[in-house]
Amino acid sequence: MIMTSIDFHLKPGKHKDLKKVFEKYRIFDRAFEIKGCWKLVMIKPKESDDFVQVVGFWENESSYQEWLDNPERSLGTDDMLPLLNTDWDKSAPGQILEVLLSEPKSTGAWSKPA
Repeated sequence: MIMTSIDFHLKPGKHKDLKKVFEKYRIFDRAFEIKGCWKLVMIKPKESDDFVQVVGFWENESSYQEWLDNPERSLGTDDMLPLLNTDWDKSAPGQILEVLLSEPKSTGAWSKPA
């Protein structure tokens, strides 16, 4: 299992708008069409409105690479760019983290139903 993390540095107060972009273009739904996409979350620090992180849990790097290569990954980019406080490289993979220990050990709670 791997975990991925993509950081979004936003203009102040734009975290809800970023969430709406992800919902409008069904970004998480589209990612879940990739076999091996187990869990995706959008999070932000409680006291911040200008930073959002999207964290994913994937079966392996090849599953995540399939998502990176998917043209649907860039849907919504034009709506997202005005929300950002920094330049955005839509081809950037984010950070890939190797999961060393996870509970529960069974992936049943993380994998999609058959």
